[in-house]
Amino acid sequence: MESIKGKVENLRFSTEASGENSSNQIAVFSINGQYIECKSSESIFIEEGDTFAAVGKIKNNVFKVVTYKNITKNIVMTDCSKSYMAWGLMLFVVGTIFLYMYIGAIFMVFGGLIIKGSRDLVAANKLLQEIE
Repeated sequence: MESIKGKVENLRFSTEASGENSSNQIAVFSINGQYIECKSSESIFIEEGDTFAAVGKIKNNVFKVVTYKNITKNIVMTDCSKSYMAWGLMLFVVGTIFLYMYIGAIFMVFGGLIIKGSRDLVAANKLLQEIE
């Protein structure tokens, strides 16, 4: 995970349809020359010139936001890592119970991946608190 902080420049918004009933809001902008993509199923509260801090990963030279804080407006966007952890643990336990049927291994793998993802979210949230 990496972090970035600075003034928002070249802000553009778009919407991505995902299925019949859901969509994602996408904000694309730059901070200190680094292109940033912020995607969320909720509204993204950001304007040109806002001071913005984010944690994420760089993919194809674009910083993909995992969690952020709009410092100007004092708005924080984080994913609920505890619910991900609960789902991951549940799948892992179900997989352990049904391991004798071999299908349990599939549940264990997906449970492990979800647990890893939730740990990444916890790390991202801690890093965001540090850069403020």
